[in-house]
Amino acid sequence: MADPRQRLKPNARGRGRVAHTRFIRHTQRESERAGERERRRYSRSRHLEVKGVRLAYDDIGVGPTILFIHGFMLDRTMWRSQVAALEGWRRIAPDLRGHGLSEATRFPTAGVRRH
Repeated sequence: MADPRQRLKPNARGRGRVAHTRFIRHTQRESERAGERERRRYSRSRHLEVKGVRLAYDDIGVGPTILFIHGFMLDRTMWRSQVAALEGWRRIAPDLRGHGLSEATRFPTAGVRRH
């Protein structure tokens, strides 16, 4: 079925709203492609070893840096929509120890201090 917006009556020159609708869809596609190019160019899913534990993190974009820290029992994907919305910033989202793609410690109480 044809897009209902395509049935809008054009103006005297044959363009009008129909041409405008096509332009909007074209610019939306171009914007999506530009965002995807930036994600591919600057997205660096990386790993870092800290005290014998391998930690995963995403490093996306360039510019001023924002660090996204997830909550307990979650991982860096909880920030997906915020990271996508903040183009023009360098966005770093780590998986904390034992969460997401980061390793847990060998000994479950290694990160716990006794008081």
